Amino acid sequence: MTSDSDNKTATTLDDKTVASYLKDHPDFFDKHLDLLALLRVPHPSGDAISLVERQIDLLRQQNRGLEDKLMELVNIARDNQRVTDHLHTLAKELVEADSLSDAVTATRDVLREQFGLEVAQLHFYEGVSNHTEATISQNQRIAHFGEISQERRPICGHVTPQQRDIVFGEERFQVKSAALVPLYQGENIGILALGSSDEARFHPSMGVFFLSQLSALVSSSIARHL
Repeated sequence: MTSDSDNKTATTLDDKTVASYLKDHPDFFDKHLDLLALLRVPHPSGDAISLVERQIDLLRQQNRGLEDKLMELVNIARDNQRVTDHLHTLAKELVEADSLSDAVTATRDVLREQFGLEVAQLHFYEGVSNHTEATISQNQRIAHFGEISQERRPICGHVTPQQRDIVFGEERFQVKSAALVPLYQGENIGILALGSSDEARFHPSMGVFFLSQLSALVSSSIARHL
């Protein structure tokens, strides 16, 4: 004879047990299609809807998420293509440059006109060139540009007040975000300083792939005229 407590133990299922069973038997509703129309699940609106309706709603949300992600990727691709086109324009200008002065002017003009930068300044390290472009003294290089000279990697966002004063001069007041691009061809050549009035244009977490491409392009051209 079975007691009431035994019956209660045998027939009572907690949520965890039911959930575990359904996970272990994903084909359960294939065998019990009639239950799909009977089950009710909560909805963010507060109303109860059928499981089928809930699945459709979730699929729609997933589709919207995928569409948003796809649009984000499309925009990134467009931005990348735009930058690539601008670099190509700069490359053509640098190939046509007949002198160091022409190369410096072409670099500055394309960066301002094509890339939309308010400030683009090229500075040579002391002793590298006799060009009239601003020069970074040996003492300034050691004190403020030692890391970028050694690592040869563009710096975005983390520009010190001293670096800002040296590379931007009087234009520093309109610069809200900046990037420093090392120029080198075997030996260190100097710094290409990029400044924008947009605070979000250059930031520490951004990638530096295109800035590295810019570095290689300008460095190669400048080195030909040194």
